[in-house]
Amino acid sequence: MKSNQNVLTVIKQQYPEKRKVENPIAKFVNSIYSENTKEAYNRDIHQFFKFKGIESPSEDLKNVNTYDLIQYINSLRKKYSPATVNRKISAVSTLFSFIKDVQINGENIRKDNPVKSKFIKRPKVSNEGVTPGLSKTKMQELIRHIDKNKNPIRRTRDRALVLLMAFNGLRVGSVLPIKMNDFYEDQGYRILRVGLKGGRTGISKINQVTWRAIQEYIQLAPVIEGEYLFRSHNGDSPRKSQRNGMTRQQVNRIIEKYSSFVGVKISPHSMRVFSASEAMRNGAPLQKVQDFLHHANINTTMRYWRDTNRLDDNGVDYVHLVT
Repeated sequence: MKSNQNVLTVIKQQYPEKRKVENPIAKFVNSIYSENTKEAYNRDIHQFFKFKGIESPSEDLKNVNTYDLIQYINSLRKKYSPATVNRKISAVSTLFSFIKDVQINGENIRKDNPVKSKFIKRPKVSNEGVTPGLSKTKMQELIRHIDKNKNPIRRTRDRALVLLMAFNGLRVGSVLPIKMNDFYEDQGYRILRVGLKGGRTGISKINQVTWRAIQEYIQLAPVIEGEYLFRSHNGDSPRKSQRNGMTRQQVNRIIEKYSSFVGVKISPHSMRVFSASEAMRNGAPLQKVQDFLHHANINTTMRYWRDTNRLDDNGVDYVHLVT
């Protein structure tokens, strides 16, 4: 008669336990520290899945080949800038590298990364920035239009939001998660603790103009402890406020609305361009600008300097023609 141990072995062989099937995308996204990067990678990867018709990642990702990637890149080139195409492809490439090195459901889904094929040609990105900036005059005009908003809560919120982005050069991803306990005082200065790319954190000095705007906003729409600073508001009463924070899309619409009044088409990133350009025009050293923009590499900051210098002292200014 077989021992109890042998019987259990036979049973397990005949009736294996149903183990939880791992989702490779969920496992990949959860391995990323930064919430902003998680959101961006998840969005870009699902865009690729929709293009390729991937429904079962654990199986379908095994069949993705170089030609699929070439087709996908060509489709992206028709819609997006080179920088955006590269970002989207990087997300897909990082996913393939992950599932090549990390086992999913007890196996390695891929033994290679098709994005790294020698036949994959990514678009070249210019060293010059493509995000339009605002002149100081246009920025002042934009703020005046904000002050004309008849809804007091939205007016004060939008003013505080734009001033914070314009003075401090913060990305949308750094602004949206801000809570009141992220502000503190140090050596007599008002400081904001911000989340940065790659899961890093940094600090940003808040000037009196911006702090006054924030105070005016929260006086009309008080912030509950743990609540995001910038929130959605359905009416002119705090009771009609949505307690969840704003989305990127909402910030985009706000900037788009006010910029239409001043005759320019800009994005939230244009606030960052304005901040860097204005600091440089007023004599800020490149390293100072790198520090307050929280650039990990000074070459990134150099792009802002090249754009500003190229326009302020341009060859066309030396051509004199009387007409």
